[in-house]
Amino acid sequence: MVDGSRRTDRRIARTLFFGLWAIYALIGPGASAVNPNVIGRLGFVFAVLEEASPRIDRFAAFTVDKAEFEGHAYLDKAPGLSLMTVPVVAVLRGLAGAAGIDVAPLREGALSPFFWLSAFAAAALVVAPCTAAAAALLFLLARQLGASGRAALFAAAGFALATPAFGWSTTFFSHAVTGALLFGGFAGVILASDPAARHARAWAATAGALLGWAVVVEFTAAAAVAVIVLAGLWRLHRPSLACIAAGAGLLALVPLAQYNIWCFGTPFHLGYASVVGFEGMQTGLFGISLPRPEIAFAVLVGLKRGLFWVAPLLLVLPLAWRATIRRWPGPVGLVSLAVPLLLLAINAGYAYWDGGASTGPRHLVPALPFAALALAPLWDASGPRARAALLALAGLSFLVSLACAVVTMVAPMDVAAPLTDYIWPRLRDGEVHTVFLLLGLTGFAPLLVPAAVLWWGVRRVTA
Repeated sequence: MVDGSRRTDRRIARTLFFGLWAIYALIGPGASAVNPNVIGRLGFVFAVLEEASPRIDRFAAFTVDKAEFEGHAYLDKAPGLSLMTVPVVAVLRGLAGAAGIDVAPLREGALSPFFWLSAFAAAALVVAPCTAAAAALLFLLARQLGASGRAALFAAAGFALATPAFGWSTTFFSHAVTGALLFGGFAGVILASDPAARHARAWAATAGALLGWAVVVEFTAAAAVAVIVLAGLWRLHRPSLACIAAGAGLLALVPLAQYNIWCFGTPFHLGYASVVGFEGMQTGLFGISLPRPEIAFAVLVGLKRGLFWVAPLLLVLPLAWRATIRRWPGPVGLVSLAVPLLLLAINAGYAYWDGGASTGPRHLVPALPFAALALAPLWDASGPRARAALLALAGLSFLVSLACAVVTMVAPMDVAAPLTDYIWPRLRDGEVHTVFLLLGLTGFAPLLVPAAVLWWGVRRVTA
């Protein structure tokens, strides 16, 4: 690409980043701010800041997601997302304290308003920018690989606004962050292996660090990391770059080892080994056994968690992967296909495959940027009618994703068909949330906010 084209691409990427970040942050987590998953993660943050301890004993009564070890309660999940959130909440506590606001996370035996505020801040300042950055990087990587500008924009916007990554980026869950880290690591591998790369060593180090940290954020990311590492060994023909990436990855794992020592006295004891209340976690490898075809079917097309119900655009993935392998042969096509299929297999073998309270299959969210990358070569390989069909599917997926995001991403476990039995009735009745509810904007008015931000972003990009 010529210099002018690269400058234009960078401008588009910046617009995507800030526009998407604004959309996610303006919607916010809503009621999911006090989901048991969130309470455990934020409980650890407050324990660190207020007690210099990893024990979440004070929050144990509010969450079923916890580990017990030697009479104390701990976070049962990978600690990475909480560690990323510690400085955010520390600054928030300082500002709130200076303004005379009560910063205690618990008041009179209940979660305090400041706990809710911290959950909103964590979603807006930790999770949201990660997904926005992943979308911007997806656009740039697709362009680097030879996709047209419109194809790259379609893939990036499709990922960010027309898949469950949209809704989960408004919450304080780890899945969207994990996907962003994995995709960032993959992009780093591709850029480091480019013979014309100016900063190959820096890209290799970045790739290793992001992939290592992905495991610290979500343990199941290790499987996807293995696939990306194989692709890296395929492309990184310079042993020095592979060594740099490996070294950075190992350094990124050090905080996990230190955390395990802090909690359990050994770097090799994970929180999942001491989880309470979920007997299925004692089967297989922390609850993961061989994939079951019926569960894979339920995760893809079942009314309760089916991916294709909440993201109809992804129905074209077989065609997209075919176009990707033809146009981008080698590790790019392999990773775009292998990571989603591998994470699907893990989800299909997991004892708690449905993710509890969830809108769509939340365990597949880390796979979405890799799947969406394949939309770029599909767009370029399509004619006018096929592109019109792709835009129609993307528009439908956007509307569904927006509805899920503004109603809830944690539909109750006992709802058999969340879209028709839970999301739509509440959307129809105006039971939606955005941060503008604090200003008294109720009903359908908040829906205009993300729509306006999206319109501004598109106009800015295409100007």
